[in-house]
Amino acid sequence: MSTVAREAFDREPYRAPTANLRHEVEASDDTWFSAEGRIGVFRYNARAFLCMLVMGVAAGAMSAGAASGSSALMTVSMIIGLPLVLVAAVAIIFCAIKRLHDLGFVGWFCLIGIIPIVGTFWVLFYSLVPGKEDDNNYGTRREASGMDKILGSLGIALTVIMLIVPFLIS
Repeated sequence: MSTVAREAFDREPYRAPTANLRHEVEASDDTWFSAEGRIGVFRYNARAFLCMLVMGVAAGAMSAGAASGSSALMTVSMIIGLPLVLVAAVAIIFCAIKRLHDLGFVGWFCLIGIIPIVGTFWVLFYSLVPGKEDDNNYGTRREASGMDKILGSLGIALTVIMLIVPFLIS
């Protein structure tokens, strides 16, 4: 009999296995343009608030440039504003993926947000529901800083206003 088979038969049959089945999850770097890791409610809403602020300022600059009547000013405002809007939109997508990781979902679930009515409630859900307390496959839980809590509260208010008010107006 081989040594591997002998070891399998020599151990006690009712003893628990000795394999370490739980792996340690490390915290990933918290970068804006990465889908790795997870972020909590306040950090997500703080980042979403900052991105929406950048998009609002860029959109205002582009509309002011278009309304000025000057083609040179309109061109400059579009050259500066459009990349800012696109970068902020990409940053929000990465934040949404990390937020879904915090809830234990796969990042692809952020695509539910493009479904007209269901997407509104989905975005409200993952923007407002607290994440899992324990570690999951995407990393360890991160604590929000004081600035995250302040900006996150503003972001939560802005998200609720942007998603609920259109239903009330129509």
